[in-house]
Amino acid sequence: LLRLENSVGKENTVNAVSVAARSDDGRPTVILCYPLIPSRRTNVGFEPFPTLFWMSHDEIRASITDLEYKGLIQKFRERLLEDRKAFLQMEEAHRRYAASRWNVLVVRGRGAH
Repeated sequence: LLRLENSVGKENTVNAVSVAARSDDGRPTVILCYPLIPSRRTNVGFEPFPTLFWMSHDEIRASITDLEYKGLIQKFRERLLEDRKAFLQMEEAHRRYAASRWNVLVVRGRGAH
C-alpha cells in the first residue's frame, strides 16, 4: 500500500481494489478502483468514482495527456462517426466496461475484498 500511496497519492488509495498492472520494476501502473467513493459534497452516502482503472504511472500518464492534447480523442471521435465497424466495437467495449464496473460493485458489496 505504501508503494501505491507513493505512486498515486494517499487520497487516491481510498477506493483502490487491487493493482491491475505493474511496470517491469514492480511499480503499480494501473489501479483497479472501486466505482463508488464516500460523498465529498454531503459527507453522507456515496458518489461515483469517474473511472474503474486509474493510471498511476507518471510517465505513461504524461504520454496519454500529450496524445490527448495533440487531438487524438477528436480523431477517435471522427473515426467512430465514419467507420460503422469501429463504432460497434466501441459500443461493445462500453458494455463490457459497464459490466466490469457492476461486477466490482457486486463483489465488493458482498464483502469480498
